[in-house]
Amino acid sequence: MVVYSVIAGAAGMLLGGIANARAGRGRGRAAGIVLGMLGGTMWPLSVVGPLMARIGHLTPQAWAMDAWNQIINDGAGLAGIATELAVLTGFAVALSALAVWALGRHARTGR
Repeated sequence: MVVYSVIAGAAGMLLGGIANARAGRGRGRAAGIVLGMLGGTMWPLSVVGPLMARIGHLTPQAWAMDAWNQIINDGAGLAGIATELAVLTGFAVALSALAVWALGRHARTGR
């Protein structure tokens, strides 16, 4: 949950750095819904085809859902979800770096 919270915060800051306030709200909601659908938060990725499941794993939501499913269904501990945590940490680092860049650009240019 901590790593996913960093992802969500960084994604919000990134959106704030690249969009104006009015557009950001609408785009943020749309992005959340689309990424949620792709990532398996609205239906399990086990009911979609293999191509859509692979596409879904381009989102952090899919990796978080995989980790939750392993914890809940298989009783996995931290070692059991190490791969998912590593991928989610990668998302957190990448999105945080992009957010710092976007906010710095926004502060320098005023856009």
